[in-house]
Amino acid sequence: MKEYAFTKWLVPALQADGTEQDMVYNEQMGIFTVQGENQFQKGSIDTQHTVSLLVLKGEISIQTNDKRTVIPAPSYIEFIEPHQWSDLKTDRDFEGCLLITRREIFLQAAECIRSKIAAYVYRHVLEPFIPLEKQDLLRIQSHIDMLRHTLQQKENHFLVEMLENTLRSLILEVWNIILRMYKQENEFEHSFRWKDTLPRFLYLMHTNCRYHHTVKWYADQLYVSPDALSAKLKKQA
Repeated sequence: MKEYAFTKWLVPALQADGTEQDMVYNEQMGIFTVQGENQFQKGSIDTQHTVSLLVLKGEISIQTNDKRTVIPAPSYIEFIEPHQWSDLKTDRDFEGCLLITRREIFLQAAECIRSKIAAYVYRHVLEPFIPLEKQDLLRIQSHIDMLRHTLQQKENHFLVEMLENTLRSLILEVWNIILRMYKQENEFEHSFRWKDTLPRFLYLMHTNCRYHHTVKWYADQLYVSPDALSAKLKKQA
């Protein structure tokens, strides 16, 4: 996990005494403190893992496809496909926590709310930047601190299970904020329903596109025939 983070995301940096920046990681997950300017690798960012960033101070600007977005603190960013993330720039006041998780453990942790958030996933994918109120920030930070503390317990016999449970709590907290935000805007509240095939398909594509590539697999998950699914998608095109 450490090698992935440094080669794909962060510029390797040393403190004055020659030790590495504040970080904790194992094979399942890594949490990295990011501070100051020019801390991210230039060019495109690989999203092989599930990656999010809690912006605590300052601001970060990100190129996504043909659009550049500036995100001030406090906020939470999820680096979701199919965006082409590139050219992440931080100002000198920037401080944040980068969370990198193996996709498998993230999907297991998120499984419990799949049906409840499916109607909103497509919209979140379009703009996965979440502004945070003070209390939101404190709650998310507490979950990340707990993940950090758990990662430091090298001899814990239930380490993977504890990481998954704590990650699940973080995911629930984040999505509670997202749903509250959407409902406050009074949009998309009734636009999609779980019974609708399209949002379910979009959710499955978002979470399984690296592993499953046939129409039949997605049709089986949606309890429809491949022909019916194809017809539904063509109608939306």
